[in-house]
Amino acid sequence: VIWIWMSNQKFTYQPTKALAKISKVVKENDLAIIQGGQGAGKTIAILMLLVSLCYRYKKEVTICSSELSKLKGTAILDFLKILKDYNIYSLANWNKSEMVYRFDNGSFVEFIGLDKTDVGKGRRRDYVFINETNKVNIQSFTDITARAKKVICDFNPDAYFYLHDLKTDKNFISLTFKDNNFLPEKEVNNIL
Repeated sequence: VIWIWMSNQKFTYQPTKALAKISKVVKENDLAIIQGGQGAGKTIAILMLLVSLCYRYKKEVTICSSELSKLKGTAILDFLKILKDYNIYSLANWNKSEMVYRFDNGSFVEFIGLDKTDVGKGRRRDYVFINETNKVNIQSFTDITARAKKVICDFNPDAYFYLHDLKTDKNFISLTFKDNNFLPEKEVNNIL
């Protein structure tokens, strides 16, 4: 991963316990279910993992949520911040109108909202990451994941939903703020 072979540089986005746990469950499963509360760092860690994979290997990735507007205010901003922090961002590689970032090696990451009919159907991808899966209906989940090699789902532990029926001891992890060793002390105190 990027931070190992670039370890002589100081990055804002550093590996956390959450990243180690997520990397393991993603590597070992076609479906990785990541539950975590406030401050767990699950989304940032997943984005760091996907950036690293795309940078080192040619990968096709779809990152989605129930609505594109939700991604714009969170995951897309975080994704671009991570690229900039790792000094691999290129304005020429970011197609804002199509919401696609293309890496120099042929990898790409597209961002889509699942609130439009037929969005995501039939796409073959190496990875599909569904952010806040609990806000995505089961039909959209099935459509976007049907042809993906690996599926990563994250959500907050608000209530029981269909993904709980798919979890096993191997494909499910539950994270807390204690898995984010870079969480600012003020935020830790607010959670406590």
